[in-house]
Amino acid sequence: MVRRRDPFGIKPVATWLAARLGGGGSSFAFWEHAVACAVSLALTLGFNLAAIALCAAFSAAVFPTSAKHEADLLTYGDLGLVTSNNNSFSASYGDVVAAAERLRLGDRALSPLWRAASVTYAPWTASFAFPGVWSLSSYVFGCMPFAILDLLDLPALRKYKLQPAKQPAKPGSWRSTIGTTLLLQCLFPVPAMIGQVFFKGPWTYGYSTQSGIFCVRDCVWGASVFPVAAPTLVEAVVQLFVCLVIFDLGYYGWHSLHHISRPLYRNIHSVHHEYYAPFVWVTQYTHACELTAVATLSMTIPIAMRAHPLVHWVWLSLVVLISIDSHTGYELPFLSVDKILPCCGGTRHHDTHHAYPITNFQPFFKYADRAFGTDWAQSAFARAEAKKKNQAPSSG
Repeated sequence: MVRRRDPFGIKPVATWLAARLGGGGSSFAFWEHAVACAVSLALTLGFNLAAIALCAAFSAAVFPTSAKHEADLLTYGDLGLVTSNNNSFSASYGDVVAAAERLRLGDRALSPLWRAASVTYAPWTASFAFPGVWSLSSYVFGCMPFAILDLLDLPALRKYKLQPAKQPAKPGSWRSTIGTTLLLQCLFPVPAMIGQVFFKGPWTYGYSTQSGIFCVRDCVWGASVFPVAAPTLVEAVVQLFVCLVIFDLGYYGWHSLHHISRPLYRNIHSVHHEYYAPFVWVTQYTHACELTAVATLSMTIPIAMRAHPLVHWVWLSLVVLISIDSHTGYELPFLSVDKILPCCGGTRHHDTHHAYPITNFQPFFKYADRAFGTDWAQSAFARAEAKKKNQAPSSG
């Protein structure tokens, strides 16, 4: 069993600050929260740097630029197909298709999808803010089907609820969770997207080869720096899988430490654990520090991987939709991630974490939970339940 303690010395530091900068119990609570936030953000930075290093090393080893076909690195701007405003095409759609065919890149499985995304919808996809808008839209539209199921509360579907006795959520729970989610979006992601447009950066696709360096502001931007080539199917699948593994490992570390440390749990992570029986709007019902951890890991990993923009966008939707699946409270036989991909934890894995918070820390897979003994099946709770089941027949 994981013991909650104070490995980062948050309480002593808060006590020292309260004694020198303000007395009383309320002052200690303020300083404990402030120190906990600082520690949490420092952990976020550390896990992001580790994830960036892993992704960059993988990309350099498996998909080095020098090993790619020269035509893979050509952009629409290189071929002179884009107008001066960077987000629309002076050439026709047919010219773009012909260019890809001349480069012998038109027969890739993902080519039609990439041309539609990068040419037809270029006025939207070429914006600095598009990845953020795309991620936020994936969240809203991904939540809606399960929100409707909760509203209808159909008897035929209640058997798929993992904790039916605690569902549907109490009156006011939707108001609280949606209100907090909207507030957090207005405080962090939305201003970040507006800032990207205003400062013309960062340009979040590490794939771009015009500078060879990730650009933070005043970037060369738009459809002109989109690659002409779609990624190969193998490249896309491998990069998405590795992104998932590295995100999963990074968040496992951040998450487990916020359970091990009592001050971090009390001041940061307990917000998300207010609901022992999750429903879909709990997915982003978090403290601002936790949203920062998840959002920055989600964004930096594909950039460090130098993922193709199409892979980047698929990744942003994938990470959001799997997170939603973990919090729906439904284990549907035809939609749950673990039914489609047995290697994933699925809804039951994370739902169990909310019911028994010192187990099942991984958001997607199970390998780290099993390796470090935090999987539900290895816990004292599971042993106690097994003992009850074994004793049940003898008492009858």
